[in-house]
Amino acid sequence: MAKSEKHKLAKTLIDSVNEIVSISDHRAPMKKHCSNLSRRLKLLLPMLEEIRDCKESTIPVAALLSLKDSLVPAKDLIAFVSQVSKIYLVLERDQVMVKFQKVTALLEQALSGIPYENLEISDELKEQVELVLVQLRREIGRGGDAYDDELYRDILFLYSDTGSVADSNVLRRVAVKLQLMTITDLTQESLALLDMVSSSGGDPGKSFEKMSMVLKKIKYFVQTDNPNLDDAPMRLKSPVPKLQDGDPNLPIPPEDLRCPISLELMTDPVIVSSGQTYERECISKWLEGGHLTCPKTQEKLTSDTVTPNYALRSLIAQWCESNGIEPPKRPNNTQPNSKASSSSSSTPADEHNQIEELLIKLTSQNPEDQRSAAGEIRLLAKQNNRNRVAIAASGAIPLLVNLLTISNDSRIQEHAVTSILNLSICQENKGRIVYSCGAVPGIVHVLQKGSMEARENAAATLFSLSVIDENKVTIGAAGAIPPLVILLSEGSQRGKKDAATALFNLCIFQGNKGKAVRAGLVPVLMRLLTETSSGMVDEALAILAIISSHPDGKTVVGAADAVHVMVEFIRSGSPRNKENAAAVLVHLCSWDQQHLVEAQKLGIMSLLIEMAENGTDRGKRKAAQLLNRFSRLNDQQKQSVVVFERIEIMRQIGAAMLKCCRIGFFGSGSDRFLGFGLVVSFFLACGLLPTTKQAWVSQLGSFGYLYFALENKTNIINAQISMQRFLFSRVLEQTRHHQHQISRRFLTLVPSLSHHVPAPASVATSSLPVTINSINPKKVPVIWHSRCTTPATVNCVREIHKSSVSDIPKNTKSSVSDNPKKKKISASDNPKKRKSSASGMAKKRKSSVSDIPRRTKFQKHHRGRVKGISNLGNLTGRYALQTLEPGWITSRQIEAGRRAMTRNVQRGEKVRVRIFADKSVTVKPTETRMGRGKGAPAFWVAVVKPGKVIYEMGGVSENTARKAITIAASKLPLKTHFIISK
Repeated sequence: MAKSEKHKLAKTLIDSVNEIVSISDHRAPMKKHCSNLSRRLKLLLPMLEEIRDCKESTIPVAALLSLKDSLVPAKDLIAFVSQVSKIYLVLERDQVMVKFQKVTALLEQALSGIPYENLEISDELKEQVELVLVQLRREIGRGGDAYDDELYRDILFLYSDTGSVADSNVLRRVAVKLQLMTITDLTQESLALLDMVSSSGGDPGKSFEKMSMVLKKIKYFVQTDNPNLDDAPMRLKSPVPKLQDGDPNLPIPPEDLRCPISLELMTDPVIVSSGQTYERECISKWLEGGHLTCPKTQEKLTSDTVTPNYALRSLIAQWCESNGIEPPKRPNNTQPNSKASSSSSSTPADEHNQIEELLIKLTSQNPEDQRSAAGEIRLLAKQNNRNRVAIAASGAIPLLVNLLTISNDSRIQEHAVTSILNLSICQENKGRIVYSCGAVPGIVHVLQKGSMEARENAAATLFSLSVIDENKVTIGAAGAIPPLVILLSEGSQRGKKDAATALFNLCIFQGNKGKAVRAGLVPVLMRLLTETSSGMVDEALAILAIISSHPDGKTVVGAADAVHVMVEFIRSGSPRNKENAAAVLVHLCSWDQQHLVEAQKLGIMSLLIEMAENGTDRGKRKAAQLLNRFSRLNDQQKQSVVVFERIEIMRQIGAAMLKCCRIGFFGSGSDRFLGFGLVVSFFLACGLLPTTKQAWVSQLGSFGYLYFALENKTNIINAQISMQRFLFSRVLEQTRHHQHQISRRFLTLVPSLSHHVPAPASVATSSLPVTINSINPKKVPVIWHSRCTTPATVNCVREIHKSSVSDIPKNTKSSVSDNPKKKKISASDNPKKRKSSASGMAKKRKSSVSDIPRRTKFQKHHRGRVKGISNLGNLTGRYALQTLEPGWITSRQIEAGRRAMTRNVQRGEKVRVRIFADKSVTVKPTETRMGRGKGAPAFWVAVVKPGKVIYEMGGVSENTARKAITIAASKLPLKTHFIISK
């Protein structure tokens, strides 16, 4: 095992040395150092070959590993020196020599650790290895050869001299020593500088700028010294043009006219997506190197497409003319797109002919021709926007759409749908693809039955087309949502991404949300949320936040146990996921408060408080909404507990009274009748009035505490008075709330209401477990404090006495009155005084029970309902939008609908708005008094009734009008329909 490892290490060392030796392009300033290092390493090859071929070697593995580690920096250093700028090597000679010293020391240390004396090799090889060691040690002690001080001083002079005039002798010495006497050498040096700028992150800096100026002076000297020199390669690097008069004093171009990478005057300036301008060739080389950021701003580039900067090109030409310089000429082989194909240099006529030939192949019956033509169109449409416009204008889209449904070849379908995808990148082609060519059904067909790659591209096409709001309606109506849901569930990672983005765009339209829910989107999203390895959590949660705003979506999401999942995302998700999860909970909790209770049990309160303080802006709003709902829920729960306790108390009292009546505790006659009436009144007030015999029997089992309080018959009158107080308080409360029918219903239950019952000085209620104040906490004044009642009360009492007085024995005294000598206050017992008594009571109006509403300081006025139908303004033009329900429409909603319609019409087509927002709505409510004013109107509304025409159109086709009016209807809060005038 050790032998094989040594042999492998020896082979690796031999390969590394051969790679170092193969680097022969050594730069002039450091050529000697690189050559010496390569030669010394080459002398070690025989020893390494002996180690490789030796069967029993005594060389330790650690020594070979050390030599292997020392060869790595040596290789990197020689490669760096071979590629870097020569001017840089001279100016930075000290740093470069320090690197050579470190590499030499590592090699000497590693070679000293190898016991080559123990190897069975010839004495010549041993002496050769010793020679290499001696040379390495001598190099370390000497610190390298002497520098060329004259070359360093000359370049430093050119580097520091900011003037445009330089000594020709200095330039000649520098050019000769650096071997920059040919155009090829100058081009390589310029490319080396450009590579250094690129590797430095795109920021040239002052040092690179000055080195570029030195190279520019050397270039000019070489060109003027040898006029017949071929400068074709140099034109690619766009040198500063010669002066027309031959003056060697070159003016320095302004910084805005120079490329930030090459620092030279631009001949073909282009703009990248970050807004910066560069020389075309320089930025193309930058992009081809795999860089995705702007060299100057380090901003991420959204596209690798470049745009010619014609304005800057004109400024460059003007500057050249003003300075007497020949304007630079554009290279003939440049194109607007950095990814142009080899055929991009053709003329527009040639391109047109090429597209025509492809269209002929598309109409062919040969599948091979169709496949090849669709593939070429796919590539052409991918290159640049000019090709997309030309292909669409030539009529290729209908032919491609035809291939989607007619052809059974999956490859043809894939090429066709991908071609449509590339063509849809152009904004002008989106409407043409959807409406003029009707491509959506064909794309949906491929999405349903095509290959996996074709389905992925079809989903991406729908996403590209759904960017426009009008297309969302068409795509959703074509049945694209169910196959997108299937692709989201079963597709590849790329297919899931494309389907998710398309569904997100489509579900922005309210009409598509219900379709997505019915297509089974919610279970798929919940599965993706629970499977963190799917990589679709962000997309699934964003779609779920939109779906949950739909009523059907709330039902399905709530049934899918989503509360627990959302709480976990709020606890440990990313900021984007937290705000989407909070949005889902806002929709769910507004629909069912049970979700609030569930979320509260999961400990969401502390998470929401933290999110409201440190979350994103949208997350803070959603957290605040949820906290507000939790606050209202807690208030409702507290009120429910209080109401339940009071109802339980009254139920016990009522059950006890019912038991007393059953066992005859109240006696017979009027006492029994009065007791039974009080029991029924209590049950009715509590909402516990039995309706069947079994219910009455079941209530007899509850005695309650009042039974024991009434065990002594002397407390019957006090108990009756207490019951009456509570009952009359309920009557008064119902009357104040304008529920007169309920108040009369209470009055008919008490036959002793016609008797004046004086309030006792003290009511013995200490024996009751609950006092009257706890039953009536508001302490509303009771009715018998006044001897006058309303006519309604008299009429109510009159009816009950007609049927109940006859049942009472004549010799039975009233159990209510303490003084038999006192007269009854009811007018029913004295017919002669009925009329005068009723009129007198109507004039006084001193009773607390009245049909007149209670006066309030600020009475609340409600908006009410808009009734009836519209009889005016319901005549239409040819096509119109008519309301089906009453309501208010704000001015913003009216304007939003109008704008949506005008985007779909052309010149000469008419759009009319038949309603006007003429009603102002203020922030303060209607009942606010005008003392301080209600303030300026917050917004204006138009009050509409069913049948009112809102918009009408004329001079358009039915399809255009239907599409425009449908989009406008989605902006309104009312139900509407599209009508056509016959």
